[in-house]
Amino acid sequence: MKIAACTICKNEENNVAQWLKYTKDFDYRIVLDTGSTDKTIGLFKKSNVILHKKTFDPFDFSKARNYVFSLVPSDTDWIFWPDLDEYYCDDWRASLEKAVKDNQSASRILYPNIIYRDGILEVPQEDKTIMDCKIHKSDMYKWIQPIHEHLVPTTDKDELLHIDGIVRYHYHVSSEQRTKLYYDIAKRAADADPTDDWNIWFVLNESYKQQNADNVIKYGNMYLDLTKPYTNFRSLAHMFIAIASVQLHGASQSVVISLLRSIAEDPNNERAKALYTNITGNQI
Repeated sequence: MKIAACTICKNEENNVAQWLKYTKDFDYRIVLDTGSTDKTIGLFKKSNVILHKKTFDPFDFSKARNYVFSLVPSDTDWIFWPDLDEYYCDDWRASLEKAVKDNQSASRILYPNIIYRDGILEVPQEDKTIMDCKIHKSDMYKWIQPIHEHLVPTTDKDELLHIDGIVRYHYHVSSEQRTKLYYDIAKRAADADPTDDWNIWFVLNESYKQQNADNVIKYGNMYLDLTKPYTNFRSLAHMFIAIASVQLHGASQSVVISLLRSIAEDPNNERAKALYTNITGNQI
C-alpha cells in the first residue's frame, strides 16, 4: 500500500522540521508552496519531498489543494493532508492498514482530533465529521470552497470508516495576517455569490470575531434568509445579531427576540440563555 502526505504552505519555516519528522513514514510527501518569501522552500529542498511552487491570484484553498493532485504519483493508494502545524499519531499507518484490510470498500476515514489554539486545548466543532476529513483514497475526491475547504467525492462511491486509532494533532497559532486572509477570501466569495450560505457563514463568523457589528447584522440576516430553521449555525447567527445590535443600539425588544430565536433553534445554547437572562432578568 502506497500512502502520500500532501500539503500546501506559505512562509512556514518554523514548522518545516516538525512536519518532515512526523511524515517520515509516508511513501510520498508532496508539498506545494504558494509563494513563500522566508526559508520554507530552502528547507524543503534539503529533504526528499516532491516540491512544487505555484501562486494563485486570487488565492483559493480548494484550487491549490486540487492542483496538488496532479503531483501525486499514480501508484498512490491513500492520501493524508497534514497541514504544516499538524501531525498524526505514531501508529497511524498500522491502524489504517489493519482497518482498510477489514473494510476494503472504505474510501475515506474519520478520526479523532486534538486541537490546541494558541496553546489552549479546545473542543473541535467538526470532530469526526466529513467536514474535517483529510484522509481518503486517491483519485476519488476533490476539494471545494475557496476557504474552509472540504472534500467531496468524484464518483458514486463514498464509504466512510471511523478509525479511533488514528489521531490528528493540530497546534494552531493565531495570526492577524492569516485571519485577514481568511476573511478576505470568504468575503470575496460571498459577495460574488450571495446565495452561497457556506461562505456567508464564514464572513459572518469572522465579522463577529472582529466585532464588526454592521457586517454581523448584514451577513447574519443574509445567512438566515438562505437557510432553513433548525439547521447548521442558525442559533449562533441569531445570537451574533443580538450581540451586534446591543453594540450598535443597546438592548431592545429586537435583541430579546433574536435571543429567543437563538434558543429556540438550539436549546443547548447556554450563552444565548445567559445573555437573555442578563438583559431581561428572566430565566429560561
